[in-house]
Amino acid sequence: MVEAHLWLSKSRGRNLHPPRPRRAAFGELIQIDGSHHDWFEGRSPPCVLMVFVDHATSTITSLHFAATESLEAYIHALKNHLITYGIPLSFYGDRCSVLTPRSINEKKDSTQFQKVVKELECKLILAYSPEAKGRVERVNRTLQDRLVKELRLRGISNIEEANVILNEYREEYNQILSKKPSEQINAHLSLEGICLEHVLYSREYRTLDKNYIVQLRNNFYQISNQEEKVHLYKKGKIEIRELLSGERVAFFSGRRVKMTRLNEVESPVLDEKQFLFWNSKKKFIPPKNHPYKKL
Repeated sequence: MVEAHLWLSKSRGRNLHPPRPRRAAFGELIQIDGSHHDWFEGRSPPCVLMVFVDHATSTITSLHFAATESLEAYIHALKNHLITYGIPLSFYGDRCSVLTPRSINEKKDSTQFQKVVKELECKLILAYSPEAKGRVERVNRTLQDRLVKELRLRGISNIEEANVILNEYREEYNQILSKKPSEQINAHLSLEGICLEHVLYSREYRTLDKNYIVQLRNNFYQISNQEEKVHLYKKGKIEIRELLSGERVAFFSGRRVKMTRLNEVESPVLDEKQFLFWNSKKKFIPPKNHPYKKL
C-alpha cells in the first residue's frame, strides 16, 4: 500500500490544499483581499492595504491604502482596476461582511459590493478558507516585506502620501514578479458606454413618512420639488445613492427627486403643492346609456 501510495503515515501528512491551476488568460479571475498590517512601522496607526491580483499572471492590478477594510476601500480599489484594465470576468474574495451578507436570508439579500459587481455584469466568487485564495495571500506576504521597506526609505508615514506612490510601485513589482499567461489574450471587457460615477455607489432604501421625509444616519431629509413629474405617495420606497464624492442623491421609481437635509429647528413641508407634481385624473362617471347599466 505504501509503494502504491495508498497509505501515508501521519509523519508524512497529506496535502490538504493542492495548488490550483492558473487561469488561461489575463482578466479571467481577479483575487481580492485586504491586508491588515503595521505598514508604517509605528509612524502611523496600523491600516489595511487593498490588493487585487490577477490569477493567471500574478499581476497586481490595484493597490489602495485605507483605515479599515470597508466598502469605500473596496470601491476605491475596484475603481483603480476598472480604469486601468477594464471589467474582468470574475472576482474571488473571502467572506467578510463587505462581500457577503450577514443576515439569515442570504439568498435574497446582497451587499452593496455585490450589487456593484452585478451591475458590471461580472461574477463574484466567495472562498471558504484563506488557502483557497492563496495567490493573493502570498502577494500580501511579499508586500508586507518589500513595501514596508519602500515606505520607510521614502519617508512616508501616512495613508495619503502612500496612495500617491502605489501605482509607480505596482508597475515596478509587476515588471519583476508577474508571469506570462498561457493564452496571450485580454479577457477584460471595455468600459465604453459605462459611467463609473453611476455604478460605483452604495444604495440604501428608506420609506416615506406622512410628511414625505426620510431618515438616514440620524439625519432627516425632505423630499421636495423634482425636475421630472413623479407621483410620490406615502409609505413609498426611496432609493438613496451615496457617490464616491460623498454626494447623496435620491430616486423614486427610477427617477431622481430632490432631497434636502432638514435642520433640527426646521419644520417639514406640509403643503403638498410644494413638492408634488402630477395631474390628478378626473373620476370617470359612466353615462346612462352605458352597456353595463342595461344589464
